[in-house]
Amino acid sequence: MLSDVPGLSEEEKSRLLHCVVVGGGPTGVEFSGELSDFILKDVRQTYAHVKDYIHVTLIEANEILSSFDDSLRRYATKQLTKSGVHLVRGIVKDVKPQKLILTDGTEVPYGLLVWSTGVGPSPFVKSLEFPKSPGGRIGIDEWLRVPSAPDVFAIGDCSGFLESTGKPVLPALAQVAERQGKYLANLLNKIGKDGGGRSNSGKEVELGGPFALQASGKHGNYR
Repeated sequence: MLSDVPGLSEEEKSRLLHCVVVGGGPTGVEFSGELSDFILKDVRQTYAHVKDYIHVTLIEANEILSSFDDSLRRYATKQLTKSGVHLVRGIVKDVKPQKLILTDGTEVPYGLLVWSTGVGPSPFVKSLEFPKSPGGRIGIDEWLRVPSAPDVFAIGDCSGFLESTGKPVLPALAQVAERQGKYLANLLNKIGKDGGGRSNSGKEVELGGPFALQASGKHGNYR
């Protein structure tokens, strides 16, 4: 709609109709494909006069779907290219209101930007003087507890297992946070029933099974 405003230059119209997706993981690949399909099948019919301007670019530092099988990566690349998605290999150095800047100095103007490369710790999390996990998040033990402050628990994207636990990095997904929440609710109820409701009194309470990803047992232990 903005590109339909009279008097816009060809360059500005092209920028407004350039959709850029950063991140070639499952989310970025799926969104790029769906967006391109929407443009080809719907947008170009309703706004036929902009069909030569509107396009989608997917930017990824390495190969798309790098954690998947090679045959699936090739298939995804072929399908995206076939649907009109322009694949660019590069690393984003800076994001400005109307353009991206890659590490090699290339500037990529955009009208719509979708960031799907994951998130990092917030300034608040960084400022907390707790031990950090390898990813810079608050370090937790097997019971989602901050070892240096036994009465403090952390869940979701702000936390990660300490390297000393030997546990793998948990994926930053809503399902993981939901399971952590259920596990922690049961754990806190248990601590309260066992007389650990006062400050520092939880140290003497038997916590039971540690958190893991799959549900196991009536007490909400997720393995």
